[in-house]
Amino acid sequence: LKRAIEMKDEMLMLITHELKTPMSVITSSIQAVELIYNNELPDKVRKYLNKIKQNTYRQLKLVNNILDNTRANSGIFRINRTNADVVQLTRALIDSISVFAERKGVRISFSSEMEQSIIQADVDIYERILLNLLSNAVKYTPEGRSIEVLIYQTVLKAKRQVCIQVKDDGIGIPNDQKELIFERFQRVDRIASRHSEGTGIGLYLVKTLVSLLDGEIKVDSKEGVGSTFSLYFPLMKQNKVSEESTVFNT
Repeated sequence: LKRAIEMKDEMLMLITHELKTPMSVITSSIQAVELIYNNELPDKVRKYLNKIKQNTYRQLKLVNNILDNTRANSGIFRINRTNADVVQLTRALIDSISVFAERKGVRISFSSEMEQSIIQADVDIYERILLNLLSNAVKYTPEGRSIEVLIYQTVLKAKRQVCIQVKDDGIGIPNDQKELIFERFQRVDRIASRHSEGTGIGLYLVKTLVSLLDGEIKVDSKEGVGSTFSLYFPLMKQNKVSEESTVFNT
């Protein structure tokens, strides 16, 4: 049974890698067309390119989530730790996704109590965590409403922590299903089916990755009002500098 599961994970990883290659080519081709022919594209062509781009990014996100999920299930996950400024990282990620939010008519605002906040984390994993939360917030926030990202320092379990909050004015989560959203392949069906498709692995993966970075994730939500996802990570001393690569058994 163990070998069968390993073979299944290996095959799934191979398939997702094969899917990722052509989608990356499509994305690069669209970027080249927009760069070279930006002022010559008719509005109708630009509209179709935007549709292709949005759906390609959606599929890339799914493929990346499947790959990370497969790595986690394989029992080994490599983390390259380094000192990371979550204020700068978060601001850059919001800038990269804001254009897609604006196309839906959703505004993203960002504020931080600190100019800099250092944690020890894998930058790629942190980006994957935050992008999943932001894309979910955009997906489930109706046109004309907003998303707020806030960073501040707090104390959790007698330790100084940095909190990254992603708060939306979206559709919210029923009280009896708040814990289910972090389970693999679990979705809030009566909400998700009315708004968009999903696989139910995004938030499961987020919780897994947050744990690997020694953090915690909490959710506060009310159906019809909105949701707030809070990430907590231990703060580092500013003068402590280190880099390491660790293999975690998940």
